Amino acid sequence: MTVSTQPLVSVIITTLRRPHLVLKAIDSVLSQTLKNIELIVVVDGPDDPQTVEVLQKVEDPRFRFVVLPRNVKLAQARNEGVKEAKADWVAFLDDDDVWMPEKLEAQLAVGTQSKYEWPIVASRFVAETAKGKFVWPKRLPRPDEPIGDYIFIRNSFFQGEGVVLPTTFFVRRELLERIPFVHGKHEDYDWLLRVGQLEGTGLAFVAEPMAVWHFHEGTGLQRLSQNENWKQSLAWIRAAKPMMSRQAYSGFIVHLVSPAAAAARDWSAFGKLLREFVVVGRARPFDYLLFASMWFIPGDLRRQIRWVLNRRKRTASTAMTP
Repeated sequence: MTVSTQPLVSVIITTLRRPHLVLKAIDSVLSQTLKNIELIVVVDGPDDPQTVEVLQKVEDPRFRFVVLPRNVKLAQARNEGVKEAKADWVAFLDDDDVWMPEKLEAQLAVGTQSKYEWPIVASRFVAETAKGKFVWPKRLPRPDEPIGDYIFIRNSFFQGEGVVLPTTFFVRRELLERIPFVHGKHEDYDWLLRVGQLEGTGLAFVAEPMAVWHFHEGTGLQRLSQNENWKQSLAWIRAAKPMMSRQAYSGFIVHLVSPAAAAARDWSAFGKLLREFVVVGRARPFDYLLFASMWFIPGDLRRQIRWVLNRRKRTASTAMTP
């Protein structure tokens, strides 16, 4: 009897200057219940010697790493990993996240049974934040719900409503070769929307949380130039408008562009963004309320309110449990 050496899944981790974090991510991959896999770590350009030293100590025949000759940024580093992949299915993991042991096995089952020719398989995950741990997304996509509607239209003041997290992406390699990642603002959203234009694609989910994601909101880790951030986001959504509904367009303006402009206290953006989501998009009554909260309730206060309300909700849920 001949045993196939062809892996069922190729896992790609991109990393740079985070040797201790990437080792935890690697361990979570090599501990998967699905054993017939390969793991490729792409070091995005020349790195500290410690990174290579850590990777060289990984003793598993399913593991290998490549060091790119120059820094090409996340999107192209992922594409380089896809070029190295041998399996029909590819999964991505960020170097500061980890997976549950059953993650790949569960996603492979969903992917192979999907009605879509090109399923984009994701999963729920545990978001570790400064205020606690939460299971996101709070809701799964409705049957045949457009990707843009699912990830951009909000019906709640709370975060984590509709999310497709890159660290849970699980897709066919052929799809990634056909539609690669492109470097730029919101490159993960951009890839999802471009893939969503292809006939035969759709979202498929593992309902249980299969990853742990470290969320840095409010820590200062992701705040470079808020003023430039909102302008870049507005430019991106205007270019991407043909790939989504008008309601999804408004949703993106309200809960992704407006917070960055409001955080920068750039009041010149207020009227511009209001017109954008009302006239160009298709605003709902809730969008106006959410837009106003972004501008007139400080971000730290919004986070505190969300934390208190979430705590009350969890307390009430616990009290109702027999």
